[in-house]
Amino acid sequence: MGLIEPDDRLRGELSRALRERGFEVAFEVGDPVGGIEGSRRRRLDLVVVGVPLPAASASEVLHCLWSSSPRALTVVHNQGPVPVDPAMPQIADAYVPSWHRPVEMAEAVAELRREHYHAASFVFADTVGAAGQARVHLRALARRWGRLPAAVEAEVVLSELVTNAFRHGAAPI
Repeated sequence: MGLIEPDDRLRGELSRALRERGFEVAFEVGDPVGGIEGSRRRRLDLVVVGVPLPAASASEVLHCLWSSSPRALTVVHNQGPVPVDPAMPQIADAYVPSWHRPVEMAEAVAELRREHYHAASFVFADTVGAAGQARVHLRALARRWGRLPAAVEAEVVLSELVTNAFRHGAAPI
C-alpha cells in the first residue's frame, strides 16, 4: 500500500499503526507527486491519501493514482471534520475523517479493506463429496462477508472448478 500524507507527524503515526495491523507500506510520502510516482513504480492494492494536499487537488491525485494503479482501493482522509472537496466521499472508494486518532484511522482502513477484498483457501480430501464441502464453506464465508446473494453463482463456478481439479489434477486438492 502507499501512504500520501502531508503532515510528517501524522504520516509517521499512521504508517506505524498500519504496519502494526499487517499492512505492507510500500511508500510513504508527503507530496502528491511523490505518491503518484510511487504508485507508478508498484502495483498497489491500497492507497491512503491525506487532504488537503500541497500543490494539487485530491481529485486530480486520485485520477492519476487510478491511471497507474487501476485496481487500487483509494481511502481518503482529511485534516478536519468536513471534506475539503464536498464530492470527495463520492470520488474515493472510502472516506475516513482524520479527527480520529491514527490508530483508529488504521483500524478503519483495515475494516474498509476487509469489506472490499475477500479471499479464502481450502484443502479437501480426494473424495466424491469435495465439491459439496466446498459449497458449504463458500456459503458460510459469503454469509460472514455479507455477500450471500452472490453465493449462488459462485457455487456453480466453484463446483465446476473442484470437479475439474479432481478429474484432471492430483492430490491434494
